[in-house]
Amino acid sequence: MSMGTLTMLAESVHGVLIGADRPFEAVSTDTRSLSEGDLFFALRGERFDASQFIDEAARRGAAGAVVEHRQSSELPQVEVTDSRRALGDFARSWRAGFQLPVIGVTGSNGKTTVKELIAAILRADTSRPEDVLATTG
Repeated sequence: MSMGTLTMLAESVHGVLIGADRPFEAVSTDTRSLSEGDLFFALRGERFDASQFIDEAARRGAAGAVVEHRQSSELPQVEVTDSRRALGDFARSWRAGFQLPVIGVTGSNGKTTVKELIAAILRADTSRPEDVLATTG
């Protein structure tokens, strides 16, 4: 299932598409776990700039990359001011497309137990228990 296109992404993160529009299947911030058809977000930190891995993303079959500065690569790119903020903006717009209730559990102790109890209760209360999403562990 496609998550969208690079044009749609560029609009949602106020970026500029450089290159061909392509659909993408998933999002990755790490080229080591990137699959063919994924969109690579090249995050930048104090000691690293993942845009140096854009050629590796292309070799692994990425649909495109989100970068802060245009790279010399044939891979389509969405140029943004801040790649970390763009990832959050995209996640927010993606999540807004679903009508899913969210239950958050916080605290110092017992979160995993409470999460498992809530998931068990919700699964028992529905005809489609596979629709209950809960993190593993």
